[in-house]
Amino acid sequence: MINTMFNIETLLNPQSIAIVGISSNKEHISYSLMENITDYGYQGVLYPINPKIKAIKGIKCYPKITDIPELVDLAIIILKPDIAMEVLEESAKMGIKNFIIIASGFAEAGLVNQEQRIRELSDKYNLTVLGPNCVGIINTYQNLNASFAIKGIPQKGTISIISQSGGFSIGIIKHLVKMKQGISKLISVGNKAVLNESHFLDYLASDNTTKVIALYVEDIKNFEDFENSAYKLLKLNKPIVVFKGGETKEGSLASSSHTAAITETNDYYRALFNKTGCILTEKIEDLYFIISTIEKNPRFLDERGKRVLIVSNCGGCGVINTDFAIKHNLEVPKTSQNLKEELTKILPPSAALNNPIDIVGDADHNRLEKTIKTLIKFKEEYDYLIINMGQQSTINMEEVSKTIFKLSHELNQEGILALSCMFALDITQPEYEQLHLSEIPVFVYPEQLTLTLQKIIEYNKNRKNILSKKIDFALEDINIEWDKIREVVRNGEKFEGFLNPLSVFDILNLLKVSFPKTQELTETTDIEFPVVLKTGSPKIIHKTENKGIYLNIRNLDELKEKSQQLKQIHQKVIVQKMVTSDLELILGIRKSKKLNKILLILGLGGIMVELLKTFQTALIPLDDFQINHIIDKLNLSKIFENFRGKKYNKTKMIETLNKLSELSMKIEEIEEIEVNPLIINEEGVFVVDCRIKCYQ
Repeated sequence: MINTMFNIETLLNPQSIAIVGISSNKEHISYSLMENITDYGYQGVLYPINPKIKAIKGIKCYPKITDIPELVDLAIIILKPDIAMEVLEESAKMGIKNFIIIASGFAEAGLVNQEQRIRELSDKYNLTVLGPNCVGIINTYQNLNASFAIKGIPQKGTISIISQSGGFSIGIIKHLVKMKQGISKLISVGNKAVLNESHFLDYLASDNTTKVIALYVEDIKNFEDFENSAYKLLKLNKPIVVFKGGETKEGSLASSSHTAAITETNDYYRALFNKTGCILTEKIEDLYFIISTIEKNPRFLDERGKRVLIVSNCGGCGVINTDFAIKHNLEVPKTSQNLKEELTKILPPSAALNNPIDIVGDADHNRLEKTIKTLIKFKEEYDYLIINMGQQSTINMEEVSKTIFKLSHELNQEGILALSCMFALDITQPEYEQLHLSEIPVFVYPEQLTLTLQKIIEYNKNRKNILSKKIDFALEDINIEWDKIREVVRNGEKFEGFLNPLSVFDILNLLKVSFPKTQELTETTDIEFPVVLKTGSPKIIHKTENKGIYLNIRNLDELKEKSQQLKQIHQKVIVQKMVTSDLELILGIRKSKKLNKILLILGLGGIMVELLKTFQTALIPLDDFQINHIIDKLNLSKIFENFRGKKYNKTKMIETLNKLSELSMKIEEIEEIEVNPLIINEEGVFVVDCRIKCYQ
């Protein structure tokens, strides 16, 4: 649960600030930080503190923080860790409550105890502490730049930035400055000793000057807090656009299971971001363009279709934009006959009138204006208008920029969302200035534009589905004997934590999950051919590689031969009814004690799973949004819609996912579950092979 006692409002809107550790050296970050506060319109009171300096920039310096005449709203500490800790405690005893610790050299340098001490002091004195190891804060609506991120104050905007990396946040601001856009707030959280991203997400939900949030994280301290804050923002339609750093591989191909081999720590984060409707970006520039687009025109957050109409002065540019539009799941509909007839009145005979519309290479700004005005009349034929104007030698791009700026007001009034792609290496040149001042987002290349549009459309769709989601399946209503399952888990034979296969199938039986008839092979076993023979050894994890399984055995002679071979591995041999394989999936469940989360993995199964790595993830407990999301992402939706006349039971598959998910939650001893394959055919959904690993 997020601590609501922290005074983030005062931290970001202080009326008085003390800077502890100020330097008169103009190259020092403390001087740069103070200059940013004093020189750009901050109206509050400032107290520089350094025992060796009488005054700085005409402002009196105080020897110690205890010498200042008032309890300041905010103390910024720019000192080495050991001295910083002394100042923090001394200030807390005075009654100062809010702090930014700029200094580095804490946990990232091995001084974990120092950060623990910060938390202890925060708890003892009810302190609100940002950092350590951060660049500070910017609040443009208070004319406050209490950071050394950039010189001066960015213009006011509706983008707020929360970043674990100071350098990353600096990059975002510089990009927005080039694009003639502003920010609301910059919050550099650093090492997150006390305050973390969730505290600030929670705060920004009620901040009227924030409409979209750029978030850079390497880790998240508490998934539950993040979920709660993210859902709050989702309800308000304030998107969180995330770039996740810190790729760390947990598994490898030598892992103890396929599930461990194909998943990483980052998969937990991806599942978290998907579950909460965040826009996750793979590249930094993707984040830049998405936040820029939403800030330019918040109407992009209105749900609509995905039809794009492309107008270009270059046939090739239009074709390329069409290719990327299709690649990014957009639709490029043909133009109507009525629209074509109108276009023939204003365009030369060589123009291409189908979508993409090519107004020909010699087009000037006047032809572009006439074309767009015509397209406005046919706005019911598309959802988004893409304007491609390549920089030909015969065209004046400054006039094009002015024309698009002028038209942007009319487009907006008509409810038309337009985007522009200039095919120019540098869209910050002076001739594009008017275009940047319009409500039309500007892109260099078409792939940036179409990916941005795809991500925003997906966000709008996901938001609607998440806000209407429900828990799909309530296992509490089913008579499952959990105590008996616990007994099997605790008493079953194990090897390195892996439960023996016969005990696993006992659990599946108690869980009421469908699986082929499975039993230990004895002289009295009733055999219905064809069958599968498997080793009963808990030591054999990958059966195919270790010759621990034989498929499609059709007679007693073959059964006897293969069972003898398997008994060389382990005395127990399992016989299982052969199941017709139409669709093979892998279902994995992993627990992370560090993150206190359970991850479900669903992907295409079989022995090639580690090589293909075609899978999606969700966080347990599941909800219908997550389940449908991973089914869609795996392109399985059509399979459950009478694909080639076959009728597969989607409800039964979801029931199986939920039962195994509930097993992982109910039985604390279980660390990992893997079903490979989970076979789906017209007869049902079957757990054919399953491994359960317990904590040792």
